[in-house]
Amino acid sequence: WTQTSYNAFIASNSNASLRDSTKLVTSNFDYVQPELLKSVELGYKGLVASKLLVDLNGYYTVYTNFIGGEVVASKNATTHQAKPVAAGSLYSPYTNSKEDVKSYGVGLGLSYSLPRNFIVNGSWNYANFEAKESDAFRAGFNTPKNKFTVGIGNRKIAKNLGFNVSYRWQTNFLWQSSYGVWNVPEYGVVDAQINYRLAPIKTMLKIGGTNIGGGDYRTNLGSPFIGQQYYISLTFDEFFN
Repeated sequence: WTQTSYNAFIASNSNASLRDSTKLVTSNFDYVQPELLKSVELGYKGLVASKLLVDLNGYYTVYTNFIGGEVVASKNATTHQAKPVAAGSLYSPYTNSKEDVKSYGVGLGLSYSLPRNFIVNGSWNYANFEAKESDAFRAGFNTPKNKFTVGIGNRKIAKNLGFNVSYRWQTNFLWQSSYGVWNVPEYGVVDAQINYRLAPIKTMLKIGGTNIGGGDYRTNLGSPFIGQQYYISLTFDEFFN
C-alpha cells in the first residue's frame, strides 16, 4: 500500500477490526530503469588586472527516469532471517520519477592579491532542484541551496611565519533518505592555521583548528555530530626551500 493510504487506514479506527479498508491504495511501480541525463555546462577562468583570479561556472541538467525512493507498506506478513515481519511494515524501494527532473546551479570563486603577500579569497555555490515531490516519490537531492567560504591568508607575514583563516557557511536544507526526513539546520564554522618554517631541519610546523569556538553540528540525518578539531603537525621535506 502507499504510505499515505496506510496511515489513513490506521487512523480510521483505533479498533483494528473496524478500520476502513477502502482507504487503502495499492502502490504500483515498475522495476527501476537506468537514469538518463542531458547537461549543459559553461565556465570562465581568468586573471583580471594581474591581481584578481576569477573562476565562474554554471550548469543546467535534465534527468529522465531520475532514480529516487518511495515508502510503501507491505500488504502481507513475511519473514526475514527466520524472524516474522508483520503486514504494514514499511519499505523504501528505488523507483523512477515519472516526470523529468531539473537541476541547475552556479559556482563563483575569487582570489585577490593584496600588498605585503596577503591574499583574500572566497567562493559561493548555488544549487537548485526541480522535482515533483510526493509521498509516492522522494528525490533525495540533499544539497543546500547556498553555501560560501571567505578567507584571508599570508604565506609570509613575518620571516618563516604564515597563517590562514576562513569562514564556511551553508543554508538549511531538506535531507531525505529511506530511514527518515530531516531539515538540516544552517551552520557556519571558523577554521584557522598558522605555519612556521623550520628551515635548518627542512620541516614545516603547522598548528590549527576547525570549527574554532563553534557548537557541534550535523551535515545530514543519522550522521555523528561534528565538533572541534585542533592539531599540530610536523612535515619533513628533503627538498624544502
